[in-house]
Amino acid sequence: MQQRRDDACRFLLAPMIQIRVSFEVPLAERSDFVEASREVMEKSRSESGCLYYCFSADLNESTRFHLTEEWDSEQQLQAHLRTSHFATFVSFLGHCKAQRMTQARSGDLIPYQLRPRNSEQ
Repeated sequence: MQQRRDDACRFLLAPMIQIRVSFEVPLAERSDFVEASREVMEKSRSESGCLYYCFSADLNESTRFHLTEEWDSEQQLQAHLRTSHFATFVSFLGHCKAQRMTQARSGDLIPYQLRPRNSEQ
């Protein structure tokens, strides 16, 4: 029993990057957002270092979605941010005028912005 408790504590204390983002999506873009989210989620889950990547719909607000990510390391997260599927998703966000409402991070992490790479500062 003690061994399982020690293993659980090691897992809970293991360094990882956690990201939580909430989005507000125009109602007319909701189905397109769901489709784009499924695509980036499926591809991101297969990346090295991705421990968890999941979108969920808010139960009280039909146009609000939440993304939760967990990564083994900053390097693996940065590699994810350079993938074509992430760039495609960010570009979609700009086109559908989705609003990033909140963002929370934990871990040793370099901040990043969710906007298309070619957008003006």
